[in-house]
Parts: sequence; C-alpha cells; structure tokens
Amino acid sequence: MKDRKEGLQFIRLMMVLGSLSPLFILWAIAGVKDIPDNYLVATCIAFAILPGLFILLREQIATKEKDFKVIEIHNATDDSANVLVYLFTIAVPLFSVNLESMRSKFAMLGLVVFVIYMYLHLRLFFMNPLYAVRGYRVFTIEPPADGDGIGTRETLIVLSRRRILAGGSKLSTLRLSDTVFLEVEKGTQ
Repeated sequence: MKDRKEGLQFIRLMMVLGSLSPLFILWAIAGVKDIPDNYLVATCIAFAILPGLFILLREQIATKEKDFKVIEIHNATDDSANVLVYLFTIAVPLFSVNLESMRSKFAMLGLVVFVIYMYLHLRLFFMNPLYAVRGYRVFTIEPPADGDGIGTRETLIVLSRRRILAGGSKLSTLRLSDTVFLEVEKGTQ
C-alpha cells in the first residue's frame, strides 16, 4: 500500500526549520569565521523567526477557514522525552562543529539539509519553540482501529496544553497539516 502524500508540505518544512531555530540563534551569537556578521546574523535570525511567522499565519488561515477536526484517541504518547533526545543528538553536535575551513562549512550545510530531509521524509516532528513558550506539549496519537474520525488510521501529532491525553477521549483540534493538529478550546470553534 502506497503512503498518501501529505498536504501542506510547506508548513511541515516550516515546522522542521522552526524546531531548529535554537541552533540558528546559537550560530548567530557565536559567529562563523569568514562570514561577515551582518550576513550571518541576518540569515540566522530569518531562519529562526520566519518559520514561526508562517506557522502562525497557517493557524490564522485554518481558523478563518474553520479547518477544525475532532480526533478520537485510542492511545496517546507524550513525546517530551524525545525533545531532550533531539537537543542532545542534533542541536549540540551541529552547533559544536568547527567551521574554520570552507570544506567544513559545506559539510555542515550538507548535514543540515540532510537532517531537514530526514525530518520530512520520516515525518518526524520535534517541539517548535513557538509552541513550547505557549505551553504546548507534543503527543503522538494512535487512532482507534476504525480510524481517527478524519478519514485515516495513521498516527497523528497533537499539540496540547494538557499533561495527559486519555484514551477514548475526543479532542477538538485545528489542522496545521494533514498529520499535525493543535488542540483548541471548545469555545474557539
């Protein structure tokens, strides 16, 4: 059975870039030899801020278009521990690489592109600081055997301010992409 292509790929890319925003901020602070600070800082700030702005724009468009979905939960897993794994396995090594030679700069660029590709290809999602500062947690949701109420039986990502999502419950959500949803207060719809 062929995987269906997920809609809103641009927003997924913005979510991946947004999850790397701490790395871009650290690069802006540390600087890189042979790259003038005005270019480096401007580029890093753009990569740190623009993805969040596009995601907020998607939230506004989805709200305006009433792109709300009710998701039924069979099982929910809090992915907070994965955020720590992400920080130590991706962000710290990427930041600590020596960028003295042009060759190492190209190697780093290639590594960042590869990480972004793998996130998108494997449909990984790590907490975007935009949601962390707003109090959201990342949950992987397994739908019931008969589907999740939105026409699919695949796992979904739900961003929620709750500490626990109980099996058997239903969530009112805003669709950010075909597999990433933001829980909304009941009166928001």
